[in-house]
Amino acid sequence: MSRRRDKGHEPLGPVYLLRSVKDQVQLFQEKRGILPEENNFVNLIGVIITQCGQAMYAVFTMFLALIPALSIFIYVVNFLLDRVLDIVTTRRKKELWVKGGIFILQLICLFVLLKFILGAIFAPIFSMQITIISKMLFFDED
Repeated sequence: MSRRRDKGHEPLGPVYLLRSVKDQVQLFQEKRGILPEENNFVNLIGVIITQCGQAMYAVFTMFLALIPALSIFIYVVNFLLDRVLDIVTTRRKKELWVKGGIFILQLICLFVLLKFILGAIFAPIFSMQITIISKMLFFDED
């Protein structure tokens, strides 16, 4: 006979495996202050609703944290208007060509930078948020 059976342990098998996993999960929960008596359906539903609420709060907080970044748009508009007014009010032709060339180079740099910012930062976050919200609203399972 094996030593396990002599000590009163259950034989290896599916029931033993399930009990071992349950014991480990229970130990994990007890370390976090959840007693075995609290493992019932009502508490399970409460935990699920609480965790979903916290996850939704995190998603909306992330969305709201991006709103101040919209000030980039205001700075860009201010810069563009300032440069265009400066170029339009320039009288000398040589100075006009220099300012126009510099402005075109600045526009190219702005375009590349804004494309990177929008493509690398905003687009994935907005896409993720729109997907989450549409799945919530339409109960989409795709």
